[in-house]
Amino acid sequence: MRELLGAKLFDSSSHTMFFSVHQAIGDGQSIPRNPARLDLLIEPLCSAARLHAGLLEVGYRSAIARWGLDRLAAALIFTESDGQVAQTNDAAERALRLGDGLTIQNGQLCARRSFETAKLARLIADAASASAPSAGCMLVARDAGHLPYVVQVAPIGAEVATSDRPMAMVLITGLDENCASERELTQLYGLSPAESRLAVALARGKKLANIASEIGVQITTLRTQLSATSENSTSSGNPTLFA
Repeated sequence: MRELLGAKLFDSSSHTMFFSVHQAIGDGQSIPRNPARLDLLIEPLCSAARLHAGLLEVGYRSAIARWGLDRLAAALIFTESDGQVAQTNDAAERALRLGDGLTIQNGQLCARRSFETAKLARLIADAASASAPSAGCMLVARDAGHLPYVVQVAPIGAEVATSDRPMAMVLITGLDENCASERELTQLYGLSPAESRLAVALARGKKLANIASEIGVQITTLRTQLSATSENSTSSGNPTLFA
């Protein structure tokens, strides 16, 4: 074998990565056979090399770190700001293989429904924003008979993710596994703060009469809020909060 051409894809104080093309001795064909296609590969190869080196630097691929991620019951995915998947744990890989709610298309994390994919992309972009990162959550529908996924997206800084770009952390749990906060209920179901507060209190086993006494309102007011809560979750296409 002989090396015909090479290119440096990534260079840092700890890692240097190259791409090279070799030709077997005696092979008389022109190499590369399709230069235009090779040119198209260089940019994504550089991006992949940079991501790989960055993950190596922070230890995502070390035996201890990988073992720790895979011990989590929840599915965990790390993405770039454009939704490109950089790392997953075992639980996330199982969920993605099912194709039940979430998938990977062209390397990007996607939902089954286009409007959910668009919302997920916005949450990831917001979380991975270099200027004003923010966290958020949403529901992702699954096949009939399965409760939706609760997808929580949070920022991780550039100092943790890679040397020069922030990333997003995507946590995926089942709706039946998740005890949502008042803020998350507002985002997931479009509830008002009062409706969210009522929903959390009921989920913790409190009675309407006790809640009314604690916050100083009439029980009829809480019944109205409860009715609105059920209507909001139903009209949004999501399962009702109270079966």
